[in-house]
Amino acid sequence: MTETLAVDIGGTTTRFALYTAKNQQPLRTSTVFSFATQANSIGSFLQFIEHYHAHKPASLPCFVDVDRIVLAVPGPVTGQRCLLPNVCWDIDLDEVPFRHIIMLNDFTAQAYGCTVVDIMQQFRKIRAGKTDRHRRMAVIGAGTGLGHCCLVEDETGCIAVPSEAGYAGFAFNGEQEKNLEQFMLARLGLPYMVNDVVVSGTGLTLLHEFLTGEAVSAETVFGTANAETLALFSRFYGRVCRNYCLINMIDRLVISGGIAIKHPEVVTSPAFMDEFLNTASPAYIPALENITVLLNTDENIGLAGAARFASLQYGKD
Repeated sequence: MTETLAVDIGGTTTRFALYTAKNQQPLRTSTVFSFATQANSIGSFLQFIEHYHAHKPASLPCFVDVDRIVLAVPGPVTGQRCLLPNVCWDIDLDEVPFRHIIMLNDFTAQAYGCTVVDIMQQFRKIRAGKTDRHRRMAVIGAGTGLGHCCLVEDETGCIAVPSEAGYAGFAFNGEQEKNLEQFMLARLGLPYMVNDVVVSGTGLTLLHEFLTGEAVSAETVFGTANAETLALFSRFYGRVCRNYCLINMIDRLVISGGIAIKHPEVVTSPAFMDEFLNTASPAYIPALENITVLLNTDENIGLAGAARFASLQYGKD
């Protein structure tokens, strides 16, 4: 029996769990352990590993004692390295002594998670599409940042196509939105606004401050249930989902990420779907109406997907 330690590194929280595989479907054999990704004592990837070893439960192994390790990381993977845009340290696997360790982008892991039977069975349908053809699936999710991935199915199986669409420029429309853009640019000192900032916890707090003058956390914004803030944020979420689906001609969209999992009203609201189906040309309305929209409700989808990826990769060796 081969054991895989799956690690899902988020901008806010990192999760760990141990998996085995049966017919390349991951089976979790431990409870999920988590801690803050940017805890005060963590300033490097090596310190991150040391923090895990110092705080892990007895049911989870040290990095050196497990058959394989797979990291789902919130940034672009280049060879053995990943520069993490929303974390204060980076990852270079050549700097660690483990040779049984691999990594993939965190939303690539979420895409593979969408092929895990136990995960798929708990998806919540937000909108039924008008086609049964599901050969291209997108998974998009907002949290600390905004992740994207496309999963393409053919006769040989599924292939995940990684994406960094979160760092594409965000399109603001109308006078109010243009004023919001200038407010965000002045506050953050960025040359232009990107999806990853606007549709994320940071974007929600800045949007609320722009509309109300109140500088509060994202969770506090949800607690206030400010209708204008939440409606505009839902519209922005629908916009980035629509754009990515049109770019990749998607048949099925899975919305994931911490914000939608904890606050599904963001993507079940009329504002989200109105914007998702809004297109500059009526020629593309049928393509959008064909898309089935689902909501993932499992925060551990990245762990399961990382373990699934590991089983596929090592199965090829």
